[in-house]
Amino acid sequence: MKYNGHDRNSPLDGPIARRLKEYGRVKAFVVDPRAEMSSDVHSLINCISERAAEVRWRGMLATDVIHAKGYGAIGSPSRRTGGGRVRSRVIE
Repeated sequence: MKYNGHDRNSPLDGPIARRLKEYGRVKAFVVDPRAEMSSDVHSLINCISERAAEVRWRGMLATDVIHAKGYGAIGSPSRRTGGGRVRSRVIE
């Protein structure tokens, strides 16, 4: 019982494990040498590009936010297609 009043052989989570679980899933931001990215990186890029399109669509000369998203307001740094690498346009 020296582990914060928790029996380490108990099948139940201790106080620290319970507290850590309150934070939810840990995000894994991983990019390998070939620029392949984890789904969490793709989700982050999508969130950033959506916000950038909302803020910058007029400066991009897009007709609306939806078109700005299609222009690649920020875009993925690179994506693989057909064995080759296609660079996305990043607009600042």
